[in-house]
Amino acid sequence: MSVAEKLRQEGQEKGKLMGIQIGQEKGKLDIAKALLSEGESIKRVMRLTGLSSTQLKGLMPTKWDLI
Repeated sequence: MSVAEKLRQEGQEKGKLMGIQIGQEKGKLDIAKALLSEGESIKRVMRLTGLSSTQLKGLMPTKWDLI
């Protein structure tokens, strides 16, 4: 295997791992948004998803979202 091939393979592996991490984070955000829209408390959503309160603030439904 040449150096170029090895570097390309390492880059592909890093890209796959980054994609997996991004997908997992998006999944957590989607679940948190659903829980919050169902009326779950921020503390419970934080505990269940591992997300911070800062990450959850943008997901909080407004009164218009509930109509």
